[in-house]
Parts: sequence; structure tokens; C-alpha cells
Amino acid sequence: MDALVLGVGNPILADDGIGLRIAQRLKEAKPGLEVVEAREAAITMLDLYL
Repeated sequence: MDALVLGVGNPILADDGIGLRIAQRLKEAKPGLEVVEAREAAITMLDLYL
């Protein structure tokens, strides 16, 4: 089974950036894991990942 970790957030806003920070840390800790950082609006992500 494949897994994708999708870190979502806005790096400009303080607490909205937590998903991106977690995604970055996971990339460093688990290089074999597919991790994507998404800064797009939620509706835009539907086109990217479906």
C-alpha cells in the first residue's frame, strides 16, 4: 500500500503553516515517504491530486 502525506498550509500565516512544517520534517526523517507540500487554496488541490 502506498501512502502520500499532504502537508497543507500557508507559510506567511503563523499557525496556518504547521502542515508545511510537519511535511518538511517528515521529508527529512523519512526520505522514502512521498511527502507533498501544498500552498494552494483547498479547491485548487482537488485538480492537483485527484
